[in-house]
Amino acid sequence: MPPGTARFIEALQAVADGAPVCSDIGTEPRTVGLDPGWVSTATAARIAGCSERYVRKLAAAGVIRGRREGPRFWLVDLDGLQRQRLKGTPR
Repeated sequence: MPPGTARFIEALQAVADGAPVCSDIGTEPRTVGLDPGWVSTATAARIAGCSERYVRKLAAAGVIRGRREGPRFWLVDLDGLQRQRLKGTPR
């Protein structure tokens, strides 16, 4: 096992258990966890059969519910994405 792997796995488990997490730039700790019903743009793109960029554009335009979780990371409401797919938004 490469050096640091065990520590990395322990940290992942701590996050999965809801442990507070902070960045190395001194931001306040916050609880990180999975938000049911919300998926990454990568997952949303696979589900919708389109590009991540297109999913981000839909979210930014308000066509589907999305929220920014960082400078380049979006989470998308899965129910809204599926409803939009049923409407047949052109790609």
